[in-house]
Amino acid sequence: MFAADSPAAPPGGAFSREQELATSGRMFDGEQGWDFEGWPKPGVLGIDIYRLERRTDWLDVPLN
Repeated sequence: MFAADSPAAPPGGAFSREQELATSGRMFDGEQGWDFEGWPKPGVLGIDIYRLERRTDWLDVPLN
């Protein structure tokens, strides 16, 4: 989910499953990205989650 005023927010406020997998796959592979002003942004090498609020039931996702 994106903030309502986010310039990155897709129509409807959330990515489709396919968009989410493509985006997070590139990001968490350490692939460099770009910010909205055209500056390079490093890929993600790790994350810490302090609080997770599940909004829907978990879904099984196939490996491929």
